[in-house]
Amino acid sequence: MKLRVQNIQGLTPNFTVTVNSDSDLAFKGTSYLYGSLGNQRSLPIPYGTTQQFADAQINNAPRRGYETGEIRYNTTTQKLEVFNNGVWAG
Repeated sequence: MKLRVQNIQGLTPNFTVTVNSDSDLAFKGTSYLYGSLGNQRSLPIPYGTTQQFADAQINNAPRRGYETGEIRYNTTTQKLEVFNNGVWAG
């Protein structure tokens, strides 16, 4: 299923958009994804322990697999990890 949206605006400060867990969001051209908290901008990334990542890969392996450039934060090693050439490294 494809959904083409030009602009999404909320009616309250707590407006959220929910998509199915098997959905992909693609940002192309000059589009960006921003998160805002007051005057700070941040983008949440996946995080967890080394064991949680291993368990998730065994039990809920990504349908499309990982792609080069994906990032996550490992709370065991306290390092940001990047997936490159088939390996998570941080």
